[in-house]
Amino acid sequence: MKQQYLMLIDRAFNRGDYSVVHDVIAAEYEVYDPGLPRRRPEGVIATVDEMRRAFAGFRYDVVGLVAEGNLLAARWYVTGRHIGSYRGLEPADGQRTFRVLGMSFNRFEKGLIVEGHIVWDTKGFMEQLTLPQGAKL
Repeated sequence: MKQQYLMLIDRAFNRGDYSVVHDVIAAEYEVYDPGLPRRRPEGVIATVDEMRRAFAGFRYDVVGLVAEGNLLAARWYVTGRHIGSYRGLEPADGQRTFRVLGMSFNRFEKGLIVEGHIVWDTKGFMEQLTLPQGAKL
C-alpha cells in the first residue's frame, strides 16, 4: 500500500505522469474532500492536471505514512507558485507561493484505492494566494 501510494504521488502529482493513476486508483474511487471533491481515476487526473497548470513547481511531499489493515493515512505538504487561473482565481503577480499542510486517509481493496478522505488547510491556501503578503484572516 505504501509503495503504491508513494508511486502515485511521485509520478502523477509531482511529475504529471498520469499513466500510473489507473494502476493505483479503482474505477469506483470516491474522495471526500471539501475543497476538491472528485470521483474515479479520471477525476483524480483532472484535479491534478488543473493544479499543475495553475501552480508552477507544484509539489506534493509526503512527510508521514501509517498503514494498518487496508487503511493508509498520510500527512503531507503541497507547494507551488500561482501562475495560472485556478477555479476562477487569477494569479496576483505570478510570485505568490503557497505551502499547505494536509492529511489523507485511504481505503484499499484488492490492491487499489477505493475511497479517500482528505483534510487540508483550504483557508490558509486561499490566504496565501489572495491576501497581502503576511496578512491573515
